[in-house]
Amino acid sequence: MIFKNRTDAGQKLASVLKMKNYNNPFIIALPRGGVIIAKEIALVLKSPLSLIITQKIGHPASPEYAIGAISADGSIILNNYEIDNLEKGYIEKIKKEKLVEAQRRQQPYLKGRSTPDLRGHTVILVDDGLATGLTMKLAIQILKSKNPKKIIIAVPISSLEASKEVKTLIDEFVCLNVEQDLQSLGEFYEDFSQVTDKEVINTLEEVESTAKDA
Repeated sequence: MIFKNRTDAGQKLASVLKMKNYNNPFIIALPRGGVIIAKEIALVLKSPLSLIITQKIGHPASPEYAIGAISADGSIILNNYEIDNLEKGYIEKIKKEKLVEAQRRQQPYLKGRSTPDLRGHTVILVDDGLATGLTMKLAIQILKSKNPKKIIIAVPISSLEASKEVKTLIDEFVCLNVEQDLQSLGEFYEDFSQVTDKEVINTLEEVESTAKDA
């Protein structure tokens, strides 16, 4: 399945999720691409939308290939096998850079809002796809500390390996495409343009405004 763009992917995911009749779920997106997907889900399910702000730590030879991830609160996950083969000092340097960037995004994205109280609630965690799954694993780790009743992952596309790994950590995995040989998430989108900070902020404000008007 090829998606026109993230909005199209989000609408298709939302249709699947609506049929599952979850009880008042919270939608948590991974910026930036995941926010566009999550918007469509939040609007269809009439659910609140919030974020977990993370930054991918890329391999120096191929920055799109994740070897770790770090969140705005300093939580981190690393692929130790990949790191063992890298030049010493690279990880410490990139960790600092990515932490600063994750923290920079907090104020404009959240504007002082904290992650809602998720205790006892069903949470749908959304991104625009899983390649290595490391960023999603970090988000799951952070979410579990908030004691939700149930964690559901919803993504349009995932590598087979990543899907197997995250399934062991959550309650339910909803994915439209699971690919054994996933080279790039962008292969499955006609338009996979980078999402800007402004788009993220506007999307969050749109969902919030729609909820107030409902």
